[in-house]
Amino acid sequence: MLSKVKSLPTLATLTLVLAALMPFVPDELTLTTASFSAAFVLLFAFWVVAIVKDGLRIYAPASAKWLVGFQFSVLSSALVAALYGTPWTAWFRGAVPFLFLLAFFPFVDVAKREPQSLINAVHIASVLWLAKVAVMSGAGIAAVLAGEAQRLTQATEDWGTLTLPFGFIGLICSLFNNAPFARRLRWLLAPAFTLVALLTVYRSQLLIVTAVWMVYLVGLGARRMLGITVTLCALAAASMPYLLGLGLIQNIAERFSEVAGELGGSRMAEIRFAFRNFLESPLFGKGLGYPVPAEVTFFGDVQAMREAGVDSVGYVHNAVAYMAMDLGLIGLVCFFGFIFGNRWWRRRPTDLRLSSLWVIAVLGLGTLLAWILVEASFRQIQSNLALAALIAVLAALPAIPRRSAIAP
Repeated sequence: MLSKVKSLPTLATLTLVLAALMPFVPDELTLTTASFSAAFVLLFAFWVVAIVKDGLRIYAPASAKWLVGFQFSVLSSALVAALYGTPWTAWFRGAVPFLFLLAFFPFVDVAKREPQSLINAVHIASVLWLAKVAVMSGAGIAAVLAGEAQRLTQATEDWGTLTLPFGFIGLICSLFNNAPFARRLRWLLAPAFTLVALLTVYRSQLLIVTAVWMVYLVGLGARRMLGITVTLCALAAASMPYLLGLGLIQNIAERFSEVAGELGGSRMAEIRFAFRNFLESPLFGKGLGYPVPAEVTFFGDVQAMREAGVDSVGYVHNAVAYMAMDLGLIGLVCFFGFIFGNRWWRRRPTDLRLSSLWVIAVLGLGTLLAWILVEASFRQIQSNLALAALIAVLAALPAIPRRSAIAP
């Protein structure tokens, strides 16, 4: 029987871990990219063998059906892209990350058997990502803490890794995961994930991390929330003179003061461009990789265009606008059907152990949704694997609508 196949949880963990250690754009053949590819192929091979042994019975929740439709939209967009003159290489680069959403199928079988193991896999991958950041960007972290650099993304060559979602997903797992190793390391890992977000000064990451902490504190109950809030405020007050001396607080304040100006900046220009093209081909879109002029992406910043050295890019920084333009209504509806198809907001189990997993998956999914609306992370293999894992957990949990406590 499928439930007796013990290799799937191990391979699921290995796949997620190697994805976390892989470059955020795996466009070169390295040991990490080759190892990840091998693990992903093995995961699917073992899943297929398990399905065959189980009499070709596949667990297919509603999300699975929407995912099949979305993958059909991705593959058929090759013809649409060709009709609009998009180079095949540009289409391929846009299509490959979405193909890794297919990890949902082996993931959901793992989650159906033991959802805790899949949450643990995501957590372990996030911790190893954090270790990679410490090793690869250690000099940059030291430079920021010494006041020699304003933020980590400017002080390390490995800045792209910081755009991966493992930071806030790792924080969520660290705070809410009730596995023994997670409880023991909670107050080591949660501050570490928070510190990375603070040092990178990504506005969206800072807002997400703040929201996660607020949910955690509210879920503790009044007495525990008061105690931990007072402790955190005391630590913040004690470290404030040091942070002010670094200029980090001023830098964060300056970044947030720029938000109003950016509402009419490049991101809004990208959205307007995307929806103009969507209206020209609303059903099927214009195919993945449809070029967005550099003048739109960089909002006429000639210096930035020169530094980038490109005439156009194949994406915009908003998943809704991107899929509407490239995949049309069919792709857009199927993608969000994959996310919301199981009505997970009505499926919270009453069992406290399963309820904590539900909270992790819902919060993780919510942060990913927020992230793909402001960053092009939907074009990252790692983000799509994390998305597939979290939806697999939600799809596999029993549908019991009663409420229960969420505090760990």
